[in-house]
Amino acid sequence: METEVTKCSVERNTYEIKEKELIIENTRLLEHIICQHVMSVVMHANVKNVLSANKNCSEHDNLEYALLKKENDRLLELLISQDFVHTAVYSLAEIVDYQNMEKSYLDEYAECVQLKA
Repeated sequence: METEVTKCSVERNTYEIKEKELIIENTRLLEHIICQHVMSVVMHANVKNVLSANKNCSEHDNLEYALLKKENDRLLELLISQDFVHTAVYSLAEIVDYQNMEKSYLDEYAECVQLKA
């Protein structure tokens, strides 16, 4: 009977861990999608404003476009590198949180086993 209760408790803890992992992953994906959407809106708004403001001179338009494209490419590279760094740091934090949670469950389980013995 005690082993069944212990087994049920361990299974419940495993299920809770998996559920929390899924919630964390969903939150991370939502944050990433929101960031991408914001960047898309900002980049498209910038292009429309610049092109409509400089319709008088095609040479000026071409130079302005080339400069903006270079700047956008540079900013996009920075954004991507920051996203990689953020993802790596966030993943490491998730791993540490998971390990701490797992350790606390194992400690609690060991304590229960000692109390029953």
